[in-house]
Amino acid sequence: MHWFIFAGLGPLIGLTSAFLFGFTSNFLAGTPQSYDPFSGSLMDQIAGITFLAICAYIFGLIPALAAALAVRKVQIRQARHEWVWVTLMGIGIGLIFVVAFGAALQWLIPRGGSIFDIHKEAFLVYVPTCLIPTLVCWRLSRRFDKSFKPSLLS
Repeated sequence: MHWFIFAGLGPLIGLTSAFLFGFTSNFLAGTPQSYDPFSGSLMDQIAGITFLAICAYIFGLIPALAAALAVRKVQIRQARHEWVWVTLMGIGIGLIFVVAFGAALQWLIPRGGSIFDIHKEAFLVYVPTCLIPTLVCWRLSRRFDKSFKPSLLS
């Protein structure tokens, strides 16, 4: 159940949090929205949301499974203050994801810069995009996985 919660819900929760943080940062910065995903016909909206959900699983499945593995290891060790460790892992996975995404973009679109020429705004969007799903899925995993035995594959 633990793995299904992280793999099934993690990317969708990450997509929702990315929407919220992206919209909020654009709103606070006073930047006008160049593209409104909710304008157009109903079929355009359904197609857009479906495309975004597919992209969420393409880009979010690996971080979600990494978070599931890291959280399971903390649960196996039965560490004190488990929420602190889960929070640190969510932040760490978010930071790794930002740097890996920057490296992939650098490899796909060489522009002569370094992979560390990532805008600070990317950290403000992508790190919470990994942190929030990690915390939500961890709570759901604790709630619904009553038969948890300290084993890595359970």
